[in-house]
Amino acid sequence: MVGAADGDRGADDLVAGAVMTGVLLWLTACAPEVADTPDEVDDITFLSTPGPYGVGHTQRDVTYDDVTGSPRTLRTSVWYPTHADAGFAATYWHGAFISSVAFEDVEPAIDAEFPTVVYSHGHQGYAEASSFLAEHLTSHGYYVLAPDHTGNTTLDGSYRDTAIYLQRPGDLGAVMDALVAGQLVADPRATGDVVAVGHSFGGYSAYAWSGAEYDAAAIDAACTAGGAESICTSWDAEWSALFSAGAADDRVRAAVAMAPGDFWLLGADHVAAMPVPALLMTGEHDPERDADGALYAAASARAGGHWVDIDGGAHNTFADVAGSMSDGQTLVPEVGHRIVRTFVLAHAETQLGRGRYGALLDGTESVDPVVTAE
Repeated sequence: MVGAADGDRGADDLVAGAVMTGVLLWLTACAPEVADTPDEVDDITFLSTPGPYGVGHTQRDVTYDDVTGSPRTLRTSVWYPTHADAGFAATYWHGAFISSVAFEDVEPAIDAEFPTVVYSHGHQGYAEASSFLAEHLTSHGYYVLAPDHTGNTTLDGSYRDTAIYLQRPGDLGAVMDALVAGQLVADPRATGDVVAVGHSFGGYSAYAWSGAEYDAAAIDAACTAGGAESICTSWDAEWSALFSAGAADDRVRAAVAMAPGDFWLLGADHVAAMPVPALLMTGEHDPERDADGALYAAASARAGGHWVDIDGGAHNTFADVAGSMSDGQTLVPEVGHRIVRTFVLAHAETQLGRGRYGALLDGTESVDPVVTAE
């Protein structure tokens, strides 16, 4: 299942949901839905509707040496601003989905410098799992990079071991390095400012990459006691030292975690000591909401972060397959997606100094009646 944080949801439902969703997608592309709005619009309209850029897309393989020194190759989806208004439709997840917004391999815009969002999919997910969000952010002038976390995708099964917990944040840094090196977009106009965004297991990954240190002592204790958690699979003194070193990347300026899990691997004090503010997003019917979600929310608040909770939302409200995965969602999927687009962009723009949307983020101004923000 897309983004199952606890690893107990299999891939079969995802594949079935993906096929069903894919059948419903347009088989031909249309022009990017660039907003035709006056110069002055209200904040919610600006944040929730497409921005002034078209959406270009490409796929590249990124190879790097992981934390153990072993070579690791990541299939990576890249979205970038463009002025093109025609082209071949972008395809996602090995051609299973066809975008009605993005064009494949068109010329990138070079008239401005753009910040970067690096997205981490959930357990047994895939790079383009939240393409609705990637396309939206790109239209507002962001590069968006999303790697397949090799060994932990839809096609890999539910198994995960010690290594993947450090490989995942390492993957995020590797694709950012590839962008800066010009391996993903020709002549990249990247500002160097980065926002880490993740869903479920990717939410944990975003926290770790953004500077939340690991509670290696707690992991040591759990694994020594015979803990059945997957992180204990090959845990030893060497891994303990690697986790103690952390996975922080000082290029990250803000974090967004949607329905994250694995809070205990980091702990309250380490999440609260993050050097950047985090936006936590949860859904009413997600079992993670009142478990890890509440813990992340309390700790993130100590670091100046915000919590957005969506009535009727569930674990996959934050993915393209929202509403099709039998996870309890009662909210209309597009309403949930509009809320996600609004808040993620508001947090990114605020933290990068491109706008001020604190009244939306702290709930002073309501985005939607189903949202509680604080």
